[in-house]
Amino acid sequence: DFLVTVHTIEKQTEIPGGCSNKNYALHQAHEFVKNIPEYQQTAVTVTTCDTDSLFSPQYFEVLEACYNKENPTDDRAARMCVWQPPLFYNWDLDKRPFFVRITGIMRSMMMLGGLISFNLNPMSIFSYPLELGLTGGFINPRYSVDDIIFKVRC
Repeated sequence: DFLVTVHTIEKQTEIPGGCSNKNYALHQAHEFVKNIPEYQQTAVTVTTCDTDSLFSPQYFEVLEACYNKENPTDDRAARMCVWQPPLFYNWDLDKRPFFVRITGIMRSMMMLGGLISFNLNPMSIFSYPLELGLTGGFINPRYSVDDIIFKVRC
């Protein structure tokens, strides 16, 4: 299924931007899946990303394998964890100015050496079970940096 939502901002409770849009879309997606019987026995994983994100062709296959490894097919509740892939800022890096190359390399090192290794906070692209999003209230529509606030709420 492919679900398209149209979000009209609620100025009293939301700020314009990605967080309020993602929050609305996640609530709409949850409403959609909870009413379809074939989804009741299916694990749903949510992936959030930036609009300019590029995924490895195997990203979702690897994510599914990781999820299935952490969540065997029995009646236990889904393991409440966040999957953070390494982010490599190297798309066409050879065509970028020197300072952009250095920044991309340094950010990739920070991601691999710090954020993932020490389980600090998700950044940019991350995936989690739908149940974790429900527990944490998805994304705060009055905040502009969804990855950091998601870690705090969940």
